[in-house]
Amino acid sequence: MSVAGRPKPVNKRTALTDMVFGLAEKRSSLEEKTLEMQERVPHDEQGPASSAAGRGIVGRSLGQYSEAVEEKLRRIEKELEEARERGDSLIALSPDEVDDPLPADRDPRAFTDDAFTALTVSISTNGQDQPILVRRARDDSGRYELAAGRRRLAACRNLGIPVLARVRPLTDSQMLEAQWRENSEREDVSLFERCRWIARLSDGQGLSTAQLGKMMGVSQPTVVEWRKMGRLPDSLIDRLDDPRQLGRNDAMRLHASMRKHHAGMGKEEISSDPDLELLERMVSAVSTQMGRGTRTQIAAALRAVTQAPNLPSKNLVLARQDGGKLATLTRSGRQSLLRFDPALDQAVIEEVARRLPGLVAEVESILGVSQRTKKTKD
Repeated sequence: MSVAGRPKPVNKRTALTDMVFGLAEKRSSLEEKTLEMQERVPHDEQGPASSAAGRGIVGRSLGQYSEAVEEKLRRIEKELEEARERGDSLIALSPDEVDDPLPADRDPRAFTDDAFTALTVSISTNGQDQPILVRRARDDSGRYELAAGRRRLAACRNLGIPVLARVRPLTDSQMLEAQWRENSEREDVSLFERCRWIARLSDGQGLSTAQLGKMMGVSQPTVVEWRKMGRLPDSLIDRLDDPRQLGRNDAMRLHASMRKHHAGMGKEEISSDPDLELLERMVSAVSTQMGRGTRTQIAAALRAVTQAPNLPSKNLVLARQDGGKLATLTRSGRQSLLRFDPALDQAVIEEVARRLPGLVAEVESILGVSQRTKKTKD
């Protein structure tokens, strides 16, 4: 590894050739070592039969390792041949040359858990069996954009080694399809991770339910359900011990409970912005159960939904720090009106009004929500 853990520059034209020939040399060396070890097994007093048996044990052991190298060599040679037939190229890249423009499809814990550690150890010990999939950046910068293989890329980056990559001319839609296809074939990608990815595509990329259903090969009602799961608020999800353990039933119960609460309050169906007071109660309930398991936390959140909301009274008096009257908060239906005390200096009121947008943005950031201004009909 080079300075600061950065990979050394990669000669793309020779890296794969060196890899193939390196394995071939290892195969030849193992064959020679097998013969040498067989000859070095001593003849003991038990006779030639025991000596032959000893040579057989050593030979079988080395032979199994040699077969593993042979299999790895065949896989790489097959990859090269398939790439030539498709017109693709298979090269070794520095991880720093690869950008990731697509929506995140894995929870951050997928890059720190035991499975990721095992993947890193495997690549370090045995090499990278499966290449990542990239396309060349369209700005002629010489960089590459990742379609599939985020954990392999991260593992190689952590190890400070080149990453084996298949370069293919992909459109934007083909990039997304490749990302979905790889995840749909992997058992370690949770349902919640897939749902969160779908919600990001819908909200950030503007893909319709029909487009998502066609790309993933599922019905539109399934897309709608998955999108609901993926739109559960970040401030709630981030406090779960492991959101990857959030199953369909719990997620839909949580969504349905929040929707029922909103219906009871005379509100529309929830999107990603639930009622702030409700969200505060749910986040608080989940936070008190941290370390006790995701299912326990979800149960606490569901109980919080059924609690009576702590809404302000019709006329809530806000006091100054010295005890004097500051303002009155009046709530009527879905609207709240704040009336400052007439004795308060007008300059102070105007300064408070000037700072209000920043204060609201700060609170929304803390809670992980954003209140969108809704257009109303006259």
